[in-house]
Amino acid sequence: MAEMLDLYNQYRQQLKGQTIERGNKLDEGTFHLVAHICIFNQQGEMLIQQRKFNKKLWPGLWDFSAAGAVMQGETSNVAAQREIKEELDLDIDLSKTRPQISMTFPFGFDDIYLIRTNVQLKDIHIEEDEVEAIHFASREEIVELIKTEKFINYKPGLIDLIFDFVESDNDGMYQ
Repeated sequence: MAEMLDLYNQYRQQLKGQTIERGNKLDEGTFHLVAHICIFNQQGEMLIQQRKFNKKLWPGLWDFSAAGAVMQGETSNVAAQREIKEELDLDIDLSKTRPQISMTFPFGFDDIYLIRTNVQLKDIHIEEDEVEAIHFASREEIVELIKTEKFINYKPGLIDLIFDFVESDNDGMYQ
């Protein structure tokens, strides 16, 4: 069955009744929604995953804990919860959670969820069709992986923002 995505305009307003099959080229002025999840342990390290080597996009590169397109009829928090379950077999309730960071990219909008938990690597069962390996990494390690082109080419400033936000415990630094 085809995976369908809702379409949005440049202001992130859903275009009612407009969808596209995942993987198809978007028309000018239409966008889709993606959810990224960054899971942090009690030591302040981010769980990162290595993408399978047979993936169409960024094969073998390291990435955030989980991610995926928001499917037709989903909200980004529902998609984030689904992706965590699909890729890592973790049940994390995001039903009342908003993304801590939202930003744009050329084809859409990206909601980033930052989660602190006491999960251990032994508690995680990766989806072997999607994930090659997992590892907890420090800010410095992730930035080094980006520099050596072993991590998806996020900007180091985004990594700093994410780690700064988590380290601040969302203490109102944006109020």
